[in-house]
Amino acid sequence: MSSEKDLDPSALKAFQARRDGLRHRDEGKDVLINVLLQLPRTELLASTDVHDPQDLLAALENATSTGRILSNKLRREEELRRSEEDHRASLLKQKRAAQDKFDALKKQTERNTYALVLINGDPDEFVFRDEFLLGGYEGGKKAAAELGVRISEYLPRLTVPSAELTIMVHVIADIVGLIHTLQKVGVTDPVQVVIWFVHGFNRRSPMMSFTNAGGGPDQVQSHIAELLRFHSRQMQCRAIMLGCCHNVSGARALTTLEKNRSLGKEAVLLEGPPLDGAIGDLGLSRRLRLDSVFRCETLDSSAKKLAVKGTDGPAGKR
Repeated sequence: MSSEKDLDPSALKAFQARRDGLRHRDEGKDVLINVLLQLPRTELLASTDVHDPQDLLAALENATSTGRILSNKLRREEELRRSEEDHRASLLKQKRAAQDKFDALKKQTERNTYALVLINGDPDEFVFRDEFLLGGYEGGKKAAAELGVRISEYLPRLTVPSAELTIMVHVIADIVGLIHTLQKVGVTDPVQVVIWFVHGFNRRSPMMSFTNAGGGPDQVQSHIAELLRFHSRQMQCRAIMLGCCHNVSGARALTTLEKNRSLGKEAVLLEGPPLDGAIGDLGLSRRLRLDSVFRCETLDSSAKKLAVKGTDGPAGKR
């Protein structure tokens, strides 16, 4: 039988450490048992009716294990509570950031609000009065000025705040068709008349434009429909004014805006020449006549020949 001296030094050292550990554990257990035997029995021990020291130690270890479980449970509950508090704080922070962003966006939209004026300028729709249309460049500037004045005078009647509204005007027409119609009714050199009129109209204000859609009435109505669709979705657009005699689909879109107050937009139907019966029956409540700007009858239905030579461009320009 080998002795400790015959063992490898490293193995001997490990053996001695294990032996000392077992001895210390046994000594500690004995001390604990002696202490428990000298203490009065607690209610827990009394209820278990335990007398043997080994049983007492087992009961104590069981109680210690139960306490450790409860402690871990309390720690997890505390961690969960702190996690919920951090989550609520994060949500509150996000809510405040979203509110600040919304307030900033609201202020921005309120600073850039506008009223949109869409007008079908084809010969069988809204045609500017003769003194404007045949006045060339200066006639175009005067037509734009008069239209702007009439729209500005009407805006205070709307329920939306009008003081800060910018007026944006788009007159859409098939210019080639307009030139042909002017030629039919006797206007001399209608090409120059229309070109200079459009030039003068567009020079009045960057927010006012006379646009050539080309392609006939269907193309003009398509342009107007797309502009209606786009601007009706813009928060800054607070009012839409539409001038059309025969564009029933456009007028119906205007009716939708009038009924849907949640969009926050006013809808106004402009009146000039007689309206198509279907448009008149839509029952739009807000209407504005612009007799000082547009002819009361369409150009191609006029029995009177306009045997007048139109004015070309500004003085000194031909």
